[in-house]
Amino acid sequence: MTSTPEPHYTQGSETGATIPPSALRIVEEVAAKHGQTAEAMLSKSQTPDLTAARREVYARLMRRHSSQSIGAWMNRHHHNVIKGAKAYRDLMAIPDAKARHQSFAAPKTALSLWRGVVTVPQPRRPMKDIAEEVAFAHGVTVADLVGPSQLRIHAHSRQHAMYVMAQQTHLSNGMIGKFLGGRDQSTVHHGIRAHAARIAAEWSGRAAA
Repeated sequence: MTSTPEPHYTQGSETGATIPPSALRIVEEVAAKHGQTAEAMLSKSQTPDLTAARREVYARLMRRHSSQSIGAWMNRHHHNVIKGAKAYRDLMAIPDAKARHQSFAAPKTALSLWRGVVTVPQPRRPMKDIAEEVAFAHGVTVADLVGPSQLRIHAHSRQHAMYVMAQQTHLSNGMIGKFLGGRDQSTVHHGIRAHAARIAAEWSGRAAA
């Protein structure tokens, strides 16, 4: 028995690329959430509000579709899709809801807060909450963070969680490692340093650009 292919629409796409209804529904849902229209989201128009909304769409669509397909549907280069999705995931990893909200209006400021450029006192937070937020930001699960997988996406997500836990829980590396699948404190120490190095490299690259 063969399945019937899902029909496609071309609504809103200036490239002529077809967009499947399931993807279009996400575009429409996010557009409504941000007070935009699907047509504007799929156009080449550039405004801060549209950019913020598109980033959310990119992140959600990349769970099931390639960046090339999304770029064709939304009239964007696939590298911009990847960068936008990552920016949204970084944004969602910001623990403070107020700072996250403000970042839509001032993304550089909010990202600076998250990256540690500006130090903001944070209350102690449960490691479970941090793990859930970091996992969501990277498109993985908490089980991936605490499990044995050494896939790059899982290892980097786990190191990100170690970094945030060290910053916001004030617990020992040993306790953080125990939560993250029984890892030893030296592994946590390495993970924190590795994530900090990636942050520094990212900012160095931006400064050089």
